[in-house]
Amino acid sequence: MTVQIGAILLLAIVFTALALYQVNAVPAENQAVEIDHNRQIHGEMQELRNAIKNTGTTGGSTSISVTLGTQYPTRTFLTNPPDPTGTLETTDPSPLTINNADVTAPLGGYSERELEDRLLGSHETRTVVYRPHYNEYRDAPATRIEHGLAFNDFGDATVELTDQPLIDGDRVTIVLVDGDLSTSSSSATTVDSRSLSGPTDPVSLESTDDNITITVPTQSPDVWNETIGTDFGPESGQENARVVPSGYADGKLPIELAKRGEPYDLQMACVAIGDSDTTCEDFDIDGEADSRDGTTLAGPNVTDLELDPVTVTRGETVDIAGKFDNRGTATDLRGGTPIVDAEWYLVENDRNGFLSSEEFSRETTLWANGTIDTETLETNTTYTVGVRAQDTRGVWTNESVDGRVMEFTVEDEDSAEQRGLEYAGTARTSEGSQSGTDSRVAFDLVNTGTDSVTVEGVTVEKTGPADKIRSDDVGFTVPEVFVQSTDNGFAWQFGSGGYRLGDRIDLDDTATVEEDQEVSVILTEFQQQRNTNTAIDMTGRSITATVDYRYDDGTTDEVTITFTPPEGT
Repeated sequence: MTVQIGAILLLAIVFTALALYQVNAVPAENQAVEIDHNRQIHGEMQELRNAIKNTGTTGGSTSISVTLGTQYPTRTFLTNPPDPTGTLETTDPSPLTINNADVTAPLGGYSERELEDRLLGSHETRTVVYRPHYNEYRDAPATRIEHGLAFNDFGDATVELTDQPLIDGDRVTIVLVDGDLSTSSSSATTVDSRSLSGPTDPVSLESTDDNITITVPTQSPDVWNETIGTDFGPESGQENARVVPSGYADGKLPIELAKRGEPYDLQMACVAIGDSDTTCEDFDIDGEADSRDGTTLAGPNVTDLELDPVTVTRGETVDIAGKFDNRGTATDLRGGTPIVDAEWYLVENDRNGFLSSEEFSRETTLWANGTIDTETLETNTTYTVGVRAQDTRGVWTNESVDGRVMEFTVEDEDSAEQRGLEYAGTARTSEGSQSGTDSRVAFDLVNTGTDSVTVEGVTVEKTGPADKIRSDDVGFTVPEVFVQSTDNGFAWQFGSGGYRLGDRIDLDDTATVEEDQEVSVILTEFQQQRNTNTAIDMTGRSITATVDYRYDDGTTDEVTITFTPPEGT
């Protein structure tokens, strides 16, 4: 009887301890998980801000992974609430206006009046906001991105995460945001930032009778008061700009520029995140195109360039092919007339050569081909080659704007014997374990030497949110690393761990690559371990990989390449 009573008392103590742990310790531990996630999301929102800013200032597109929620640790005898989620969305479009300004010089074939009609006045833009939905960390801030400024919004206070790029001295940079984005989840989502229009070349502005005023939509005027200041002068965040005191109304905040009668440089662009079917203003204004009779004209655009091979022994030839497009519109002032001539040129010297095409004088878009003779070129030297074309108006490609270049190397015979693997210039992504996510990556190498080589290992540097390569295949048919060659090689982690990015992956079975043979290295798949092995979309991300190989004589070498898999592969 005494033993039974003791057992009952012991069981009661255990249940009481579990209940106290459930009530007190579990919420505290879960709150710590939520706080860690909130710090992580601040960094990812800064990456998204940088992607929007960089896309607006350089063009192109960028993909960023944002971890909207998190997961609590698994508990055996205790319970957790539902995993916390988060919402990432764009706000409704609101007007951004530029007033009290005159354009002082023509640019890109546009008169001052045409530039004013296109750039000044009112434009629609959006801001981006992330809102967490935590169970314990109830005072967590919303994180906002407004006109290039990322900050935490606590409701009664704000904390800047980045600088504001809107006004910097006498430069004004406006990146309009378009796109309908609204997603909620406890896992990661990929946000694409892509250029819709622009950026313009700098357009010179001066004030009219009043100060130039830029009115921006915002939900948090206080953060702009802090980062720019409410007075002109060195004590403010921007000496030559200020937020108009008491000017905030209806979600609109006016910002004045101080220097009357002195020029400001304005650059504008339009960027989309999420779904977008809106046509932005045409901000593709370029001041460096060819000019004839006072009108700025654009010559044929170079849309593709190919070299084969990219490494040769002196005396061998390099095949070169360029694709040109001269289809024009009223806004870009491209000719829309047939292409009549094309040539290649070396950037390092005045040497050039003809490209030929059967479509000359008939087509506005065509391929033209030629060869580069290396007999008179220096050995052990890398050359940069570009292509250009001329249309029936006599206008050539503007090389700095519409051109493309590639590099090739001329070696002596001794160097050629020891040549090995080189990047073939092609890479691609494909869908991995998660539908719609291109988390598999392949890139191609070519053996440019005179002997076969054996691939022994691969190292892939950490990139973006991905931190490992791991195959989710349970049928033992898809290894993490597959080297497709004469005799295929592979590396396979038969457990569930995969391979950490940054570590060398030794092949379980090596691969031989013969002379002049191409080899494909296929990586399955890029994942983020800290987010329960979530597949990461690698399209448009920069990837650095090193491939280690051995020559027949036993000496070893490596090739390190950096590439970005293009969209649509």
